[in-house]
Amino acid sequence: MMTGRRLLLAALLACAPAAHADDSGVEALRYARSRYEAGSYAEAAEAARAVLEDEPRNLGALDVLARALGAVGEEETAEKELRRVLAQTPSATAAALVLAESLTERGALDKTIPLFEQAKAEPALAIRAGAGLARVLLEADRRDDAARELKTVFAAYQQAADESLGADDLRSLAHAALLAERIPALAQEHVRSFAIDARDFFQRSFRRDKEQTDLLVEWAQIYEEKWDLVEARRLAREALKRNPRHARAHALLAETLLLDPFGGTAKYDQARDAIAAALAVNPRFAEAQVLSAELLVTDALYDDAISALKLALESRPLDVRALAEWAGILRV
Repeated sequence: MMTGRRLLLAALLACAPAAHADDSGVEALRYARSRYEAGSYAEAAEAARAVLEDEPRNLGALDVLARALGAVGEEETAEKELRRVLAQTPSATAAALVLAESLTERGALDKTIPLFEQAKAEPALAIRAGAGLARVLLEADRRDDAARELKTVFAAYQQAADESLGADDLRSLAHAALLAERIPALAQEHVRSFAIDARDFFQRSFRRDKEQTDLLVEWAQIYEEKWDLVEARRLAREALKRNPRHARAHALLAETLLLDPFGGTAKYDQARDAIAAALAVNPRFAEAQVLSAELLVTDALYDDAISALKLALESRPLDVRALAEWAGILRV
């Protein structure tokens, strides 16, 4: 018997081109991903749940579920649902991986290491899990352990056949390269800049899957960090053409505007509009709340700035930027 969720998805898929019965799961996942990329996050989450009813180990559906819920600030719901999948299917290494990544995004690093270790036991997940684990170790100031983990990730990449690497593997390798750039011992051993490697991995990932709006935003963040604000802004705007409800893209656009020394006074109103657009999608989005606080401080609206920082810290209690901004206000 079909549940209400599966009946709804079946009705939606009925509007799509006909598929063979054994392709229905693929079509359902494709639909979930398309809804996510369009910014229809509630529909994406429901479609992913329908796939997971039949395939609790489906990595793609788990990814869509976690990202769709996270996009609107429902990370706690994502954690509960992922833990439920993991409890029902303890061997679901994909659920362990997605849960660990979701917790990492929230800053709950202490809960993630066993989950990443569990996921690493699955060869197909080793690169992605290893990159995630290295990030946690580096954030915990376990630099030597992080360096060893990154070496393992890069060794796995060198041993893998190119055709076996999916878009997510290449995206994880880009993240690993950016982490390695922060470890002087690794950077000194490397023949070229890890930032260049990261750029190349991002490009290869995008060629594998050109529907990845999230990837465009992550790519834009590299340019923003390297002070190529024009290219960062271009990529952020390209992401927003694809998905006007992408909160992180709105926040990044706002940051590139505020950092631009040649933007004039108009940049402040443009940045406020971008921050408001981000918060309209996810009122708990820490990055946007911190940017809002920084703008409020420039207007000497310190109480309002602290209110924004409180909201940021509700979703990310250890957000360094939010804490530093609050400390700065207290010194005023």
